[in-house]
Amino acid sequence: MKKHKIYIASFLTIALAVVGLNLVIFLTNRDNVGFEESLVITQNDKGWIYEIYVDKKLLIKQETIPAISGECYFENKGDAEKIGYLVLDKLKNGVVPPTVSFQEIMSSNIIISN
Repeated sequence: MKKHKIYIASFLTIALAVVGLNLVIFLTNRDNVGFEESLVITQNDKGWIYEIYVDKKLLIKQETIPAISGECYFENKGDAEKIGYLVLDKLKNGVVPPTVSFQEIMSSNIIISN
């Protein structure tokens, strides 16, 4: 069980590093002329999802509330949209990776339930 948790933690660390590196490369090599970002809110059987597209290519698909442990899903469209725009604003301002802190989640007054 302990080895299983170590493997999961290692995998998540590597995955986040790869995503972060890709975002850094992507954002530093982009030309702001004609650069188009969009936020799309959709729903699945567990809750609401936000997706961030850059030049019509999916960059981020967030199915759970970031910075909250466990699988905590957005309960309504407005909450997913609020956090999606926060992440999109971070990307537009060059914050890479555009992580969302627990404090930002709490101050956004979204519904959190497990």
